[in-house]
Amino acid sequence: ANEAASAAEAEAKRLEAEERERKEAEERAAAEAAEAAEALPAEPAAGPDATTVLARLPDGKRLSRRFPKQAPLSHVRTWVTAASPEAAAACPAGLEIVSNYPRLVVGEADAPLSLLEAGLHPQATFFVREAASPEAA
Repeated sequence: ANEAASAAEAEAKRLEAEERERKEAEERAAAEAAEAAEALPAEPAAGPDATTVLARLPDGKRLSRRFPKQAPLSHVRTWVTAASPEAAAACPAGLEIVSNYPRLVVGEADAPLSLLEAGLHPQATFFVREAASPEAA
């Protein structure tokens, strides 16, 4: 009976530590996201030089923001991550941002491309999903 009690105690401590680590990771992600959001340029007024970007998150929530048409795709990625730290925290493999038309999965290689160069001006719709884990590829 003593062994079972100490095993249960060890399991409770392990679960407590895991929960604490998860909360710390969420807090770190939220702080990083807030910092990244502050670095984004101001949202431009609607007009011919602004691209309206819509993003649908994995939980069904929708985001909308305007960017200058010359803004790099890395800004869109930063905005999505900053606006949805809970979605980022729920996806350990990271978030993938996908446009169906033109078909584009925004990755590191595409980050410097502007919305205009990627063919996403004057409006872009992205679906945000959990990135495929490297093992699954």
